[in-house]
Amino acid sequence: MNIYFLLAALLLLLLTFAHARWGEQKVFPLIKEKFSGETYLSVYVPWQQLTWILALSGLFMFLASIWNQGLASVAVFVLLLTMGNLVIFTILCWKQGEIKLITKSVPQYLLFGAVIILILLGLFQA
Repeated sequence: MNIYFLLAALLLLLLTFAHARWGEQKVFPLIKEKFSGETYLSVYVPWQQLTWILALSGLFMFLASIWNQGLASVAVFVLLLTMGNLVIFTILCWKQGEIKLITKSVPQYLLFGAVIILILLGLFQA
């Protein structure tokens, strides 16, 4: 068993739960007050799609932790997906001048950074 992949999987599953819960409790009540219909759904649907991607990433990292030799490519895919999401978020915030949002997102950077480090360590172990 690859313990690093297992820890990355658990962290991704925790982030899945946190992402879904935060959105439903904090983000979408505010958006629903201001927007409805297509505008609301154009934000709500991708948020839930990302939640699904986080869940699948966690599930497949768990499987990779059990069968680490056969699923190392899955770990690389999750690694690239996670890194890509962070880079896109950072570039778009910077481009829009939303540096405060980057600062407010430090906890997410740390958690996803931990996922990245754990996957890298797991790949070197495999």
